[in-house]
Amino acid sequence: MEIYDNAVLTDLTGLSNLTSVGAILEIYDNVALTSLDGLSGLTFVGYLEIYDNAALTNLDALSSLANVEYDIEIHGNDALTSLDGFSGLAIVLGGLAIYDNGVLTSLDGLSSVTSIGYDLLLHGNDALTGLDGLSGLATVGRDLYITDNDALTSLAGLTSFTSVGDDLDIHDNDCQSQAEAEAFAAGLAVGDVIDVYDNGANHPCN
Repeated sequence: MEIYDNAVLTDLTGLSNLTSVGAILEIYDNVALTSLDGLSGLTFVGYLEIYDNAALTNLDALSSLANVEYDIEIHGNDALTSLDGFSGLAIVLGGLAIYDNGVLTSLDGLSSVTSIGYDLLLHGNDALTGLDGLSGLATVGRDLYITDNDALTSLAGLTSFTSVGDDLDIHDNDCQSQAEAEAFAAGLAVGDVIDVYDNGANHPCN
């Protein structure tokens, strides 16, 4: 199912009876869409991608979503400030990618997630200051990327995190202490390559 390129669509109330999407649900390029109201009954999606919706501020209507079979991608939503709509998710079977959301300040809506089966990508979220919303996350099955988040000052929010199945990449986070990033990496079980570089020398943004 694709919902895209609707110039005057402000919400999704016409989908109020929708409870599951077995394959792909893509919501993109809807310039006037401010909320996902209408998806409150949605509990299952095969693959979810929400991107380039310039006026979308939150994902609250997804609060009943408990199961995504494959990947979740949230990117390029310039007004998105919150991921609270993902409060019902505990396990992400595929990958989770949160990137290029310019005013997203926290990941608090992901606090119930304990494991991610494939990759976790956190990239280019320029207002993201901390990772406290991932305090319950223990494992990532494949690669973990924390890159180019200009306002990120600490990795301390990953309090339960123990292991990465393959590669660990933490780099180009200008306000993140390089020393803290290295210490964080040293405390993990990492299956393959560790790349930690070009983070701030000593919290230069503080």
